Amino acid sequence: MEKILNQKKNGFFQIKRKDWILNALYTMGVSKLIDSYFDISYNKTERLSQFKKTGFVLLPKHQRNLDIFLESMLLRKSIGRSANYIMRSSLPEWLEYLGGIPIIRKRDLVKKDYLNSDNKARERKRKEIEKAKKIRDKVYDTISNLLARDEIVIIHPEKTFHYKKDGLLDRPTLKRLTELQKKLTNYIPFVPLSIEYKQKRKFRSKINLTVGKPINTNNLEELVKHLKKEMNLVY
Repeated sequence: MEKILNQKKNGFFQIKRKDWILNALYTMGVSKLIDSYFDISYNKTERLSQFKKTGFVLLPKHQRNLDIFLESMLLRKSIGRSANYIMRSSLPEWLEYLGGIPIIRKRDLVKKDYLNSDNKARERKRKEIEKAKKIRDKVYDTISNLLARDEIVIIHPEKTFHYKKDGLLDRPTLKRLTELQKKLTNYIPFVPLSIEYKQKRKFRSKINLTVGKPINTNNLEELVKHLKKEMNLVY
């Protein structure tokens, strides 16, 4: 955690993604292994054809830890590109070399025994939370910087995965994303992605990935409504 708190360079997070590692993984057949174990269908991929050289935000339905590999395979197969994705800071650091950008969540800092701790411990924790908020702002600055350089950013708008059920959309995160429009010359295209597992881990079980209609908007409610429709979310 302390390493994350200190990880910034020139006002931005230091991007560690190594495309040669990603290329090696695909050359070694990791994607073929996943494809052979599951029966995966990639639907409406033509909606990504306009983004072969431009930046956008992919907003997938989050169901399992496997999702990020499926999302990477989708982008590689459809437009031949790699992406950066926002991940919780508690995940292994080596994932940063595959494109992960760690973000500290408030619940990662606030422990269950927080309310029972002494005043000195509470003050230390309060300072950690304030520092985490500032660094979270740096993450969004980094997202803006990546999009301005026509990179792809993946953010799971439900925060964490919810297998076979719907999690609540993280409206504060989506609001921050719509606010980024004001910092960029052009609007950020948001692309929903529905991921549906028919069964959890059974061999040759069906997985459907469906690319939703891209949308350009700076209106939070319009984006939320669109995601609910395109990701088949029911609340």
